[in-house]
Amino acid sequence: MSRATGQLPLSVFGERANAATKGRKSLDGVFSVALFLVFILVVLYTLIQGPSLRMVAERLHLIPRDTTREIQVDAAPLDVLDA
Repeated sequence: MSRATGQLPLSVFGERANAATKGRKSLDGVFSVALFLVFILVVLYTLIQGPSLRMVAERLHLIPRDTTREIQVDAAPLDVLDA
């Protein structure tokens, strides 16, 4: 044990320390690739589904073709709402 830090030097653990971190590094690579693929798929599906949603709804007769809807939004400052 080192008197200055109170810790064992890494060379004492030798092969065990290397074996423990080797498996973790490979899992980190798999995790980062999987995370990247999920991110790309979410972006692609959003870009594909967003613009085509209205067209699909019209073809399935879920919404009329030539009508638009007006949305009214009520807005009030928080002081007026006593929030």
